[in-house]
Amino acid sequence: MYEIVPSITSLTRGFYFTSSNDVRPTHVCWSFGDGTDTCISVDPTSTEIPRRIKHEYPAPGVYRACVKVLFANGCTASDCVEVSIRSFTDLCGGYYSDSLISAGTYLFKGFSIHKPDDAVLGYTWTFGDGSSGSGQTVTHSYHAAGVYRVCLFIKTQNGCETKICNDVRVAGEHEARLQLSPNPVINTLRAIFYSTHNETVKIKIINASGAVVKEYSRDAVMGSNTWEFDVSGLVSGAYSFVVQSPNQFVSGIFFKF
Repeated sequence: MYEIVPSITSLTRGFYFTSSNDVRPTHVCWSFGDGTDTCISVDPTSTEIPRRIKHEYPAPGVYRACVKVLFANGCTASDCVEVSIRSFTDLCGGYYSDSLISAGTYLFKGFSIHKPDDAVLGYTWTFGDGSSGSGQTVTHSYHAAGVYRVCLFIKTQNGCETKICNDVRVAGEHEARLQLSPNPVINTLRAIFYSTHNETVKIKIINASGAVVKEYSRDAVMGSNTWEFDVSGLVSGAYSFVVQSPNQFVSGIFFKF
């Protein structure tokens, strides 16, 4: 479960969940920690799963938001996050963005949230592999595959100190980012995608003439993601399978009988 934060003072927050379970959800129940909750029944004929929701909180404070998912096979999964909403008189925070710019190399950029009469003294980074850096924008190259914990430390002149940590996943050279099987395929194409981020990706199937014949949207989790696609309606021939997001791009070729 993840929180979408437009700003640390915003009363409206978004939430979404991802799952590596291939079984279809039948019910998604949300509780927001302020006494309100809602349950959504998933239409069995719909191609879209309701993984996202917005909620407006009544006032600043700290809340515990949770999601519980019931799958068609009877299994359940749940997760919770702590939601912190600051008042306008208590601005102290920050966040950072990361993007993969080449194999093993990331661009990181930090953002401070502080009062108008305050100023940032510095941005300090640790990259999870024993090295560190400084500056609002930095690049870092990893020399081995793995999952690394990247942390940003922000300090302002009025004493606001913020620490933000997230994981980045570096794929090894031996590890295929995208695997398509069976290939050639008749009816159902299985795609295994190794993602470096937790994010929504766009998927396109493109024919030999360059026309997009199918489009999908999937919530990818960092690491291995397995999806299946019905390609029985495609005519025989060669197709490109493209996975793209603001942070990632990978493609493969498959043949349809």
